[in-house]
Amino acid sequence: MRNLLLLAVLILAAGCTEDSQYEKAPEADSPEVSLGNDFPQQDSKEQTPIRPSEVKLGLNDVSILIPYFKHPALFTSMPSFLDYFPSSYLKDMDSTLRADNETADQNTTFARIGTDRSYFDYRLVSIRFDPCANVLYPMSTPSCEPEIRLVWQRVVKASDTDYFFDDNVIHTIHSVTPGEFKTIVGQLRVLKVNAKVETYNLPLLPSPVIEKEGPNSVYLKGLLALVKSNTKNLIGIAYFANTSKTLGNWPMFRLDRSGESLYETNIPVANAKIQRMTGRSSLSNPTPLGKSADANALENPRLHSTLDTDCASCHRANADANKGLGKYENSNFDLTARFATGSKVSLQMFSYFDQQIKITPRVINTSAEICDFINSGKF
Repeated sequence: MRNLLLLAVLILAAGCTEDSQYEKAPEADSPEVSLGNDFPQQDSKEQTPIRPSEVKLGLNDVSILIPYFKHPALFTSMPSFLDYFPSSYLKDMDSTLRADNETADQNTTFARIGTDRSYFDYRLVSIRFDPCANVLYPMSTPSCEPEIRLVWQRVVKASDTDYFFDDNVIHTIHSVTPGEFKTIVGQLRVLKVNAKVETYNLPLLPSPVIEKEGPNSVYLKGLLALVKSNTKNLIGIAYFANTSKTLGNWPMFRLDRSGESLYETNIPVANAKIQRMTGRSSLSNPTPLGKSADANALENPRLHSTLDTDCASCHRANADANKGLGKYENSNFDLTARFATGSKVSLQMFSYFDQQIKITPRVINTSAEICDFINSGKF
């Protein structure tokens, strides 16, 4: 609680209010902010007061992948899906799968719903902060709709000490106001400064700060508190899973929220409520937007947004990107995709496949655009 109060005080000192819009405050009015006593400090003679608005965020500050395999204790300490949401949401997803003719006879991953909590041990694996989720980049502030997006993945315990992640992911999408997002940016800057781990020039990786600080990371505790307090407005859930372990069948769908209920909604472009990948390379109907020639363009946030890209195309793009056109470039950041490919084909984008890290160019490129927008002076 003390840390949360500290963050709130720092952000208020920086001139952020819940109702404020994306406007750059005059430099002369930006107050200097020192770090609190709860975090490691430089010697007082050496410490330079910090203006939060001067702290630049990098890829690893706006897109955070939890480093589970570096610190296996996180498999049991990180929040679970049921810590945030009612079990009825899992039942709604199960109903959608079973109602689909092509998956009704499959052994779905929700077959034992409600009988064994451990079977549904979905843990928070990644967090993404997006100030303008609804439009193409570069973004224009009047039309921006900020979001926080969380990825939850099912943990499988192979032994007392060995874990892996199932090919089974829930995305929760949370709306925040522009004023709230401005406050969030201020909090992210404070967490970054207090962590004293320079990540700005690094490519997108499992969180370097949490890797260094471990399961009891002060940064992680502050980050989770920030997420918990700003994700009350759930607007939708997206889901995909491999429901056939032999042939491979990945249904994908989205449920939007109305009150306490979820309802099926059409996938953008596809004009269908469910898409499915079949086998390791083919796609059954409806046909996706992405052809081989479009693969790089699909990973370019200046050419495609979530509003004009269907689920299957977005998740499949990485496999065909080397054939495509429209490659994204940004000299401000290291766009190296260190974990995008591997020995196994995977539809995961910012999560895990078995025990492999998956970070695809689409996530890296979008993170770079987000950082440029945040660092441009609008926050």
